Amino acid sequence: MDRFGKASYEKVLPQPGRSFAFREFDLPRFDSPWHFHPEVELTLVLEGNGRRFVGDHIDDFGPGDLVLVGPELPHYWYSEPDRAGGPDRAHSLVFQFLPGFLGPAFMELPEMHGIARMLRDAARGIRFTGDTRRRVERIMRGLESRAGPGQLLGLLEILNVLSQSGNRRSLASEGFTPRFDTHAEGRINRFQRYILENLGEPIRLEDVAAHVNMSPSAFSRYFKKVMGKTFSHFVNELRVGQACRALLETDRPISEIAFASGFNNLSNFNRRFLEFRGVNPRRFREERTA
Repeated sequence: MDRFGKASYEKVLPQPGRSFAFREFDLPRFDSPWHFHPEVELTLVLEGNGRRFVGDHIDDFGPGDLVLVGPELPHYWYSEPDRAGGPDRAHSLVFQFLPGFLGPAFMELPEMHGIARMLRDAARGIRFTGDTRRRVERIMRGLESRAGPGQLLGLLEILNVLSQSGNRRSLASEGFTPRFDTHAEGRINRFQRYILENLGEPIRLEDVAAHVNMSPSAFSRYFKKVMGKTFSHFVNELRVGQACRALLETDRPISEIAFASGFNNLSNFNRRFLEFRGVNPRRFREERTA
């Protein structure tokens, strides 16, 4: 597979004397491969058009596109040829920083809880739009004239704006890069972990309910209330997300991927895949590996 083989690891080096990287890129095209890194990345596209891949999510991008990508989440910006025949351009501003770059105790401060929560949510990638995007763009465009401490304060200001935003949308599905908050306790964490660890096997609501010491009927109501979707919808979404990753990163046959993801027959896999992705598995793979 060409563009989407196994995602490559990218080593991000902070600039000398800084604990983070803030860079401006002005290139003929976006040329980074399908890759991941342990740093959080905030990318603002100033000029350029194409398609953006974050985990198993794909969408068009253009000037003003603002996306936050969490640690280890594979991503890729692809520049499409200029339809007018003119020169391509890929102009962007990018922040990259480790989640704990200010020290673990800093993120435990009460004032940082909202930002810490948002950075955890970025495990699936987040796109920001509207007034949030405009405010962040103004701050980012003004950072070049600031010295190191000024840029650090600017980054904190940006993270605060993002953490309070209602103009945001998660990108990759919950099943693409499952992550667990090691500090979380309680019923939700237990049933999510159980489901994720058994995706390739038959999963009955009754078994998961017993795992969290609830009756099936009570668990079904509780699940819908806290997750905003039915149990079967959630399991199928996770399985399709897991299948997407295999389709992108391996050359395994589609039927093999379907069964390994927990679907008991190919026709059901194709129906669910079309429901969640809008295309069938073969088309999904072909569009991303052409």
